[in-house]
Amino acid sequence: KLSVYPQPVTDRITLEGSVLASSEWDVAVLHINGTLVEAFNAKADAGKLTFSTRSWDKSVYIAHVSREGKHFVTKIVKY
Repeated sequence: KLSVYPQPVTDRITLEGSVLASSEWDVAVLHINGTLVEAFNAKADAGKLTFSTRSWDKSVYIAHVSREGKHFVTKIVKY
């Protein structure tokens, strides 16, 4: 299970959970309409992934976080 905060987000979002550990994760962020906004690799630090949402428009997004067969999906609201 992942915690996502703050919600709604303004400029930085954090995904947190023991499942993330300290390893590289593939992150894909899609607009609610299905359009890919960005895709990148991110290294978790102490079970947390933090990344910028500054360039995103105000809307609802879906983040897909995956690594070696593990896959998590979460909703992000940009305010």
